[in-house]
Amino acid sequence: MAAKTDQKARLLDLTTSLLELTRDGDREYDSVCNVLQIIKDKPNFAEILLSKTAAKISNVFEILCKGQYIASELIRRGKYDWVNDQITDERFPIFEHATATRKIEFVEYDHDPTSEEVLKDFTSRGLKRPTYEDGFYFGIQHKEEQRKHLIVFLHEPVQGSYGRLRVLVLDGYSGRRGLGLGWFDSRWDRGYVFAGVRE
Repeated sequence: MAAKTDQKARLLDLTTSLLELTRDGDREYDSVCNVLQIIKDKPNFAEILLSKTAAKISNVFEILCKGQYIASELIRRGKYDWVNDQITDERFPIFEHATATRKIEFVEYDHDPTSEEVLKDFTSRGLKRPTYEDGFYFGIQHKEEQRKHLIVFLHEPVQGSYGRLRVLVLDGYSGRRGLGLGWFDSRWDRGYVFAGVRE
């Protein structure tokens, strides 16, 4: 069936946007090319993509950490509705490094876990502890995920006000995207998901 003019325009718009995202580093080239190759080669591409990747897409995500931006610039690129004012370049220093692709995997619990419990469970699952840089880039490259659930990054905690240890939390309360801080030494509500790194 031949495409209509408006359908062609939409396809062109989506393709252009995808090229811009990969150019800017917000999408990983190899993953995009693999998906496009399936679309090109397989007439039943929709069925293949949905059936084979839906489960993985629900809790495993790729991010591209460029290693060239400081925290305040990553916060700006995240385009949040609000940001905790204790998240500063001084508290969250980022040092230049080579670009790296990271796989973030969500873990959920049916009870209220402690941070130590989650980190121990990460080890049993073969997951590594995330960095706060992972949290910044995840917020940029997967903006809508935090509207679905609160996402905790149990990186090495930083010292917040009053000396308590804090970690990044991507918040989506009431549909507003926020970059917040949670208490590392408190129990977490079972409604949170925890981001580990799969190597």
